[in-house]
Amino acid sequence: IGEYIKNLEWLSSVEYVAIQDINGIITATGNVSKLTTICMDSLLQFSFVEHEEILRLTDFKDEKIYEYVHPIKNTDKILRIGFKNEDIKKALNSQKMALLAGMLMVLLFSLFAFFMFFYYSKALRLSQGIIEKEKDLSNIFKMTKDAIIISRQSSVIMNDSARLIFGKEDNILSNEKIVKIMNDKVQVKNMPIDLNGKKMLLSSIHTNESDQMTIILNDITDLERMKEEKELNERLIMFGDLSFKIAHELKNPLNGISLVLQRISKRDIVSKEEKEMIEDAKNEVERMNRKIVDFMKYVKPIDYDFKNVSIEEIVKLSLEGLKIIADEKKILIEKNVSENHIIKCDIDYIVIAVKNIILNAIEASQERGKIKITSFSLPEKIKLEIEDEGDGIEEKNLNRIFDLYYTTKENGSGVGLANSYKILKDHRADVSVKSEKGKGTKFEIIF
Repeated sequence: IGEYIKNLEWLSSVEYVAIQDINGIITATGNVSKLTTICMDSLLQFSFVEHEEILRLTDFKDEKIYEYVHPIKNTDKILRIGFKNEDIKKALNSQKMALLAGMLMVLLFSLFAFFMFFYYSKALRLSQGIIEKEKDLSNIFKMTKDAIIISRQSSVIMNDSARLIFGKEDNILSNEKIVKIMNDKVQVKNMPIDLNGKKMLLSSIHTNESDQMTIILNDITDLERMKEEKELNERLIMFGDLSFKIAHELKNPLNGISLVLQRISKRDIVSKEEKEMIEDAKNEVERMNRKIVDFMKYVKPIDYDFKNVSIEEIVKLSLEGLKIIADEKKILIEKNVSENHIIKCDIDYIVIAVKNIILNAIEASQERGKIKITSFSLPEKIKLEIEDEGDGIEEKNLNRIFDLYYTTKENGSGVGLANSYKILKDHRADVSVKSEKGKGTKFEIIF
């Protein structure tokens, strides 16, 4: 081996080859006279002890060379080969160029793959977006409250709202106005039309490209009703103001008549029969005066103080003073109301309104009867129910129970429920009554 190594000098890329142990060089090429010992070189020690190959840059005859160190298996020796720096650089450069070219190809392929993925993802998102938009438009078409009819060539499409009005597509052809608009390709906007007892606004759009007619019907029945109610309320307010003034004007003369009758009745010359007539007249004047006072209270505008109040608090205050009356008739009052059911109201007036209804229920109930007071939570609303097991109200009288001065009671004034209704309507509450003769009555108030 030593002879073979000594003859390796002819290799142009190799500076030297040497075999070395802990004591020094065993054999080497002829140009080697001295190399660093294992003990003096930490990298050689590492290779010798750990049996690991190393490649390093080192000095040889005042030049930088690359040295490869290889521990010889199953021996205590190492093989050291020195390579010329320039040759190694050339080899490394060629490897670098090959590696760089490979990396460039990988990079170009990666960029191509990335852009392909990017545009594919974008196209996929766009297609998904289009599908979602189509779904949204389809849902809007189906669920919108406006009736939509689309006529294209010989086919007619309509949404659920239109189907509720016409039933089948063929029924559209029975409406002359709509058929004429479709045939004449007329474009109109908010044209009033009556359909099945409902007031509608009709708009039509003609699309030239597809020769398509779109008819849109907007149901304004509720809006018209609200408009009429608003106008009625305005007239009632005017009527209330006028009535209040008239009642006030009547009240003063009645007071004067009452005073005159009192003075006449005190004269000695008045006979017994005349005194009785004067007393009857005084009673009638007082009765008229009371009615005028009640009427003035009813029509006079109230300046309410609105605050957040729980239904539980309203019912609690309403029952004050009524419990004694209920106990006398041994009436059981069941309450199922929540402190979490909050409404905005003037508590003083709402208590008056609710108290009148509960009192009415107590008076209508038989002995040992039962009254249920319950509150419910509805979407954006609160419902209060007051139900009794009394005689009930005849159907023909149901529409009159809130009329001022209307009463079926022997000693009733006909003011209590009328006043309750006015207060509740002023609070924008919906009031309804359900009653069955012989079974009882239920008042429903929705705030």
